[in-house]
Amino acid sequence: MIAWPSHTRPGSCQAETGCIHPPCFRARLEAGADSGGELFCEQWESCADHLGDVVQALAAWAWDNRLASARLTVFAVDPAPHGDPQALAFSSILLPTRPDG
Repeated sequence: MIAWPSHTRPGSCQAETGCIHPPCFRARLEAGADSGGELFCEQWESCADHLGDVVQALAAWAWDNRLASARLTVFAVDPAPHGDPQALAFSSILLPTRPDG
């Protein structure tokens, strides 16, 4: 399992510090907390090699923090050399409650 992204190079994969591949996917987790109903949104950009790791990490984090109504959306990203990349959502799922409890 990977850790939350920290020090990564601009325009590179956020999943692993040493990865220099350009991001071609963005995974976004949106959820409301069970206790207070606060909205939460977190997103990571990753290369194709690390997309599965990012999706697993975001889902595990949502389960561990008991976030309600969590939705995980994956976007295909066209890396732009300057400015914001263009993105197209190609998958969005509601995360069920954690399988083990």
